[in-house]
Amino acid sequence: MGRNGQPTASQDVQRCESTPNRAQAQYWDVSYNFRGQEHRVQMTAPPGATVTVNAQGEPRK
Repeated sequence: MGRNGQPTASQDVQRCESTPNRAQAQYWDVSYNFRGQEHRVQMTAPPGATVTVNAQGEPRK
């Protein structure tokens, strides 16, 4: 019970733990909108701020 006899709430919390930056992502799931159509692709390198695509909106390698 809290102040003035009011019920209190409790919540389990899990804290994140820092780990050395040894692990690197194997791929990135990227979604983007090209000419009003949603596209998704998995990339092996970080995509950066933009994704270069061809005329059909497919990523260029």
